[in-house]
Amino acid sequence: MTNSFVERLNLVLGDRKQTPWGKSLGFTGGSISSIFGGRIPGPEILNIIRRVENVNLNWLLSGSGSPYSVDYIQSAERLADTVDQLLMDEDWKVYVCNLGPRAVLVLSLPGQYESKDKWYDYTICQVLVGPGSEELASVLKASFSEREIYLAEMLAGDVLDQIAEGHLGTYSLLVHEDSHLINFSSRVVVSEQIQYFPRVYMGEGTSYAVPIATDLMRSVVKLVEQCEEESKQNLSADQKARVITAVYRQAEKLGLSEEEISSAIETSFDVLKD
Repeated sequence: MTNSFVERLNLVLGDRKQTPWGKSLGFTGGSISSIFGGRIPGPEILNIIRRVENVNLNWLLSGSGSPYSVDYIQSAERLADTVDQLLMDEDWKVYVCNLGPRAVLVLSLPGQYESKDKWYDYTICQVLVGPGSEELASVLKASFSEREIYLAEMLAGDVLDQIAEGHLGTYSLLVHEDSHLINFSSRVVVSEQIQYFPRVYMGEGTSYAVPIATDLMRSVVKLVEQCEEESKQNLSADQKARVITAVYRQAEKLGLSEEEISSAIETSFDVLKD
């Protein structure tokens, strides 16, 4: 655990420079020097940091808890109702990181706040974690034509865990140019893409609590390797695992033909190339 407020705040900044970061939030040069000199800022500055970074102030001030805020919802019905209400109230962009027994959603929305008579733009970020369900899938399907909904099916398991456990904030998720969430998400174009997968995610790679369809998995692996050879696109082991996992899940759920599986693989390769 990091021991000081300044150390924790620097973790939030990541690769950003202190002064440009502070100026972008509306802080004066004196305030920025004071903050990074070790003085705990007042409620107004703390609240701005909380909003812009989705940081957990309890962790920022004391080191206790997870670094970033996550809304954990225990009931599948309540999670579906919460998402339904959010999508009715505001024009959220939704990233579906997982839609299985543990649903993980990241919602974003442009926001503004006022500081010293000046308005500042920022990205509102809300992370929702709870039991997935067919009802939740139905809510998302009903909204896809009016909202930007993205499937992040190619996220590595460790990244999914970091999101769900509050270890990735707004900058890493939605702002950084190398954002895992944005780089491995594709926009939903037909509602059938949104499917509830009642499988138990075990936290590593392609491990599930129920048996996989061995013949289908072998076919997907063979076609991925064939596409890699034909396209001369060398994937890392992690990238290949994500492609295989995402295409296998899609093929199993939708009963894709071999030709359709090949098309899905080519699309996945194009996403990685971009």
